[in-house]
Amino acid sequence: MTNPRRYLALLLSLVLVGCLIPGFANAQVVSSGALCNETSADTCNQFKAEIEFAQAGISADVLLTFEEAGNLAGGNLVVTATLVDPRDPAVMSRLSKGVFVPADFPVMISINPRSGGPLQFRGAWNLEIETENLEFSSHTPLRLFRGEAGRRFDDISQSLGAGSFRVRGAGGQFSDFMILADHRPVDAILREKIDKLTQAVNASVNDIPDAAPDLLAFLDSLNVSLDAKEFEDAVATVADLINYVKDNSGGTIPNDTRPGEGVVGVTGRLLGTAESLRFSLLLVIETDTGEVGGFRQSFALAGGPTGSVEFDVFVEFSEAFSVDQSGLEITAEIIDHNSPEILARLPESVRVPEEFPVLVRMTPDAEQEQAFSGMAQFEIRTEALDFIGNTPVRLFKAPDGGAFEDVTFSLGFGSMRIRGGGRQFSEFVLGLDLRPPDEIAADKIARLRATLDEGTGEIPAATVHRLSQLLDNAEASLAEGNGRGAADQLEAFIEEVGDAGGDIPSLWRSDEGDNNIAGGLTSLAESLRFSLLVAERPVDADPGDVNRDGQVDVSDVLLLIEQVFGDSTP
Repeated sequence: MTNPRRYLALLLSLVLVGCLIPGFANAQVVSSGALCNETSADTCNQFKAEIEFAQAGISADVLLTFEEAGNLAGGNLVVTATLVDPRDPAVMSRLSKGVFVPADFPVMISINPRSGGPLQFRGAWNLEIETENLEFSSHTPLRLFRGEAGRRFDDISQSLGAGSFRVRGAGGQFSDFMILADHRPVDAILREKIDKLTQAVNASVNDIPDAAPDLLAFLDSLNVSLDAKEFEDAVATVADLINYVKDNSGGTIPNDTRPGEGVVGVTGRLLGTAESLRFSLLLVIETDTGEVGGFRQSFALAGGPTGSVEFDVFVEFSEAFSVDQSGLEITAEIIDHNSPEILARLPESVRVPEEFPVLVRMTPDAEQEQAFSGMAQFEIRTEALDFIGNTPVRLFKAPDGGAFEDVTFSLGFGSMRIRGGGRQFSEFVLGLDLRPPDEIAADKIARLRATLDEGTGEIPAATVHRLSQLLDNAEASLAEGNGRGAADQLEAFIEEVGDAGGDIPSLWRSDEGDNNIAGGLTSLAESLRFSLLVAERPVDADPGDVNRDGQVDVSDVLLLIEQVFGDSTP
C-alpha cells in the first residue's frame, strides 16, 4: 500500500524543483524565539523554533540549549527551513557516499546568528530536532548532520530518542542541519570522525599551547585502540578526552564564541566532534554484543511427503542495517520436487530433496526505506533432513524467477542447519548438488570474477588489482591440486574486501535497488572457500572427525564447540 505522506512529500519536492510554485519551498516557521528564565529575563540559554510544511504534512521542533549565552533574544538568531529534492545534485554533492536524504523528512534547517549581531555564548551548544514524520527504531540509520554553507554534511549525532523521532548533536558553529540516513560501513564512519577530531585539535594548537600535548596524547591512544578494534578502550579514551576539555574549558582551552567578531571557541568545536565519536563507538559495541543481528521466522507447511514440513528461516546482518521484519515478507510453499520449472532454474545435476520440497521467498516492501550493507546471511534449519558428513545438500539462491546458484558457506550438525550469504533478498531452495567438485569451483570462480568486473568502474584500481591477484593465486593453487592453499587465498580476499571499507560499494536499499558489490564479493568468496574445503575432505571420512586427524576424540569435540559458539564459547 502506498504511503500517502511519503508520496505527497516526494511529489512536492518535484514540484519545487520545477519551480511551478515559486517561493513555496520556504517553510512556515510557526514560532521561534529565546526561552528565558522566569525570574530573570536577561538569562536566556535556550532557543526554540517550530517548523511546519502544512501542504506536505511535515513538521518539527528545533531546540537549542547553551551552557551560557548572551544576547540570545531580540532576533539575534535566525532559523529558516527548506524542503529539498532528495536527488537534487546541489544536495547530493554535499553528502558522503552511502548517505541519503529520507523521503519522509527532506528538510534542510539553517541556523545562523544575525549578521553583525551581538550574540555570544560559551562552551558547546546542544541541538535537538524532534519530528513525528520519522519513526524511531533501535537500528535506525537516521543521524543528525551539520554542514557549513555549501560544504559537505558531517554526522554530529550524540544520542537518539524514542517516541516521535528525536536526534541530538552538539557543536560550536552554526550552519545547515539535516536528518540523513547513514548507510556507510561502520569503519568508514569511525575513521571519518576521528579524522575530524584530529583536524579540530590540530587547527586549535596555536590557541591551546598548554593543552595541545595532552589532547594529542589522547588521540594517539585512541588510534591505537581503534586499530586493534578495542572499542571499549576507545570509548574510555574519548570519555577522558571529553572530561579533560570540560575541566579546562575557559582556562587553557578558550570557550567563548562571538560570531559577530568571527571568534569560535575551541571547547564547542572539540566537544561536538568527540561526543559524536563516542556515540558511534557505543553503537559498535552494541552491535558486537549481539543486540543488532537479525530475525527468524518459523514455518509448518502442510502437504509435505510425510505430512507437515517444519523449519525455521533466519536472516542476519554482519554490518549496520535498518531492515525491519515488518518490511520484509518471508513466505514459503511446498513445491513438486520434480517440477520442470524449478529444475530448469537449477544447475544440471542438482535436484530438490524429496524430504524438503520447499521454496522460500523474501520480498522487501519497496514503500519502506530499508537498507543493509555488506553480506546478509540466510539460514534454514529443519529436522526434515539429517546432517551427515559430506552431505550434498546445499542452499541455492536466485532472483525472483531467475537461475538458482549455490551460496552455501556452512553446514550444521544433528538436524540440518545450512547457511549462505548474499547481497540482496530473493528466493531459496535446498538442492542436492551432485556436480563434480571442479565444476562447482569453476562456476563460483566465474561468478566471483563477474561480480568484481561489475564493480570495476566504482572500485579504486589498486583495490581491483589486489583482489584480482588473490583470485589468480587461488586459481593457480587449484591448478596444482592445492585446494587448501586456494582456500587461504580466498580468506585473504575476504579480508581485503573488508579492509577496503567504503572504497567498495556495499549498500542495498529497498528504494534504490542493489549496488552491494562488497556483499556479493564476500558471499561468493565465502561460498567458494567452503566448497574447496569440503572437496579436500575424504568421501568416507567419519563425520565425527571434525579436525580430520583420522580419529574421533576430545579435540574434535572442543573444535566443534568453538565452531558453533565462536567467541561466545561457554
